[in-house]
Amino acid sequence: MDETHPIQPPSTYQTLNGAHSSPNRDPSSDGKRCTPNGVHIPASGSLSTPTRSDNQSPSRQLLSDSRRYSSRKMTRESLESPSQQLLIEVSRMYQDEAHQFQMKLEQKDAEQRKAHRAALEQAAREHEKVRQGAERARQLFLMEAEAAQKRREEAEIQALETARRRKEEQEERLRRQKEMLEMQRREDERQKMETREREIQEAAEERLRVESEAKAKVEREAQEKAIREKAEAELKAKAQTAAAKPTTAAVPARLPVTPSTLLSQSNASPSGLPIVSAVAEREATHNVYLEIHKNLKDLRKFVVTESKKDPKLKIELGEMRREITKTVGTITTENSKNIQRANHILTILRNSMVYPSPPVPAAKYLPPSHLPTSPSHPPLLPSLLLYYTSILSKTLLRQFSTEASIAPSAADPIAFLAATIFSDPSIQPFGTSLLPILLAKLHRHAPVLFGIYGPENTRAGRARLGWPRDGPDGYVSPQDYAESLAGLAAGYAALSLRDFSRSKKQNPLPNREFWTCLARLVNTPPEEAGESHFVAVKGLISSEKFAERVVRFWGEAGRALLRRAVREWPEECRARGAKRGSGWAALLVVPEVWEKELKLVV
Repeated sequence: MDETHPIQPPSTYQTLNGAHSSPNRDPSSDGKRCTPNGVHIPASGSLSTPTRSDNQSPSRQLLSDSRRYSSRKMTRESLESPSQQLLIEVSRMYQDEAHQFQMKLEQKDAEQRKAHRAALEQAAREHEKVRQGAERARQLFLMEAEAAQKRREEAEIQALETARRRKEEQEERLRRQKEMLEMQRREDERQKMETREREIQEAAEERLRVESEAKAKVEREAQEKAIREKAEAELKAKAQTAAAKPTTAAVPARLPVTPSTLLSQSNASPSGLPIVSAVAEREATHNVYLEIHKNLKDLRKFVVTESKKDPKLKIELGEMRREITKTVGTITTENSKNIQRANHILTILRNSMVYPSPPVPAAKYLPPSHLPTSPSHPPLLPSLLLYYTSILSKTLLRQFSTEASIAPSAADPIAFLAATIFSDPSIQPFGTSLLPILLAKLHRHAPVLFGIYGPENTRAGRARLGWPRDGPDGYVSPQDYAESLAGLAAGYAALSLRDFSRSKKQNPLPNREFWTCLARLVNTPPEEAGESHFVAVKGLISSEKFAERVVRFWGEAGRALLRRAVREWPEECRARGAKRGSGWAALLVVPEVWEKELKLVV
C-alpha cells in the first residue's frame, strides 16, 4: 500500500499569503493580483512591504518550506484534532481580518478614485472655463471683426454716396449751363424776331397812320361840308332878315370837339370839365368794364384749354407767364433799369402778336371808345396778346395792392413801367391802348374809384365794392380791405398823373381821369360816404409827388381840389354826422404833412 500523505492545514502565513491556491498556479503570480489591463500588483492580504518581497527573508523561506513538507504528511484524521481545528479557526480569523483589510484598501482606493474623479472634474471645469473664455474671446474678436467690416462697408457706401452726389451736382451744373445756353439762344432768336417784327410793326403803324389820317380827313371834310350846307341853308332861309355877323358866329359854335382837342386840354385847367358825371353813365361804364373782366376770365380758360392740345403752346404760356411775373416783381426806383424791364415785357407782347393763336373779337375786351370807328369787318385781336396783357395787368395791380399800401411812393416806379408798356404803339393794334384790360380789373377790385359804392356792412354791398373774399362764404377784414384799396388808389394816381408833355407817345390814362376820380369822391354826399371813400381819397393824395403834380398840372384849380379833399369835405362829413373811421382821421393830418414837407398850404 502506497504511503499516503496526510493533508496538512495551511499555516497562518500560508493562509494569509494564499497558500491554498491551486498547485498548478504560476509561481510568479503568488501573492499578487492582476489588474484588468494586465498589470500585476501585490495582493491586498500580503504582509510584504513595497521595498521587500516574501522570498527575500531566509527564515521565512525555511518556515514556508517546512510547512509545505509537513502538510504533505497530514492525514484526514489529523484535521479533526482540536489543535487543527483551532488552527483553522485562527486561520479563518486572519482571513476575515485580511478581508476587512482588503475592504479598507478597496475603500481607500474608491475614495482615491473619487478624489481623482473630483480632481478630473475640477480640471474639466477649469478647462471648460478656459474654453468658455476662449469662446468669449473668439466671439469678441468676431464682433470686432464684424464691426470693422460694417465700418468699412459704411465708409464704402458713404464714399459711393459722395461720388453719386458729386456726379449729380456736376450733372445739375451741366444741365443749368445747357439751359442757360438754350435761354441765350432763345433770347437771341427773340431779339432777331423782335427786330423783324418791329420793322413789320412800323410798316403796319405807318399804314394805319396814313389810313387814319385819310379817314379823319374824309370825316372832317364830310363834317365841314355838312356844316357848310346847313349854314348855306340857314343863310338862304334868313337872307331877308338875318345879318352876316350872327351867321358867321353860328358856324364855329357848332364845330365838334375832336379827340385831339380833348387830348391837348388834358393838362390844362379842368374848369370846363364836369366835376361829377351822371349816376346812370357811371353805372353803364362800370358794367361795360365788368363785362370785359368776365370775358377775360373766359379767355384765360379758353387759352389754357387750347394749350393742352399743343404742348409747345403750353410750355410757351408757362415760361412767358413766369417771365412777366418775375420782371414786374423786380422793379426798382431806377427808371433806367425799369426801362429795360419794360422792353423785356414788350418783347413778349410783340412776339405774342405773331405767334400762332386763335383770334378773338376785340369788342369783347375793349370798350367802344377804343375800337375803330367804322370798320369794314369786326376787328380781331390775337388771343395770346390779350392773355399776356391780362397776366401783366393782374401782376401790376397785385404790386400796387401790396407795396403801395405800405409806401405810397412805391407806386410811382410800378406806374412808370405800366405807362411805358401801355403807351407803346407797337402793342396798339387799332392805335389805342390796351389799358382798358387793366382798368377792367380795377373796376372789379376798386369800383369806388369810379363812383360806384354801397353799404360796407352787408354781403351785397361788399360784393359791389369788390371786397376781397376770404373763403367761399366770407370776406377779408376791414383792415385788409382798406390796405388793399389804399394801394390800388395810389397806383391809379401814379398812373393818371404821368407827365407826357415831352414824349411823342400818348398818355394811356390822361391826367383828367385823376381829376374826375378825385372829384367824384370828394363830392359824395356825407350821408352816403363810407370808410372806403376816405381810404380811396387818402390813397390818391398819399404821396407828396401826387400833390406836387396836381398843383403843377392845374395850378390854383388843383390847389382848390386838394383843399376840398383834405379840409372842406372831411369837415362837411363831420358836421353832418357821417360815419367816420381811421380813413377820415388820416385825411386831417395830410395838410400838416404838406406844409412841413412841401411848403404847400391849401
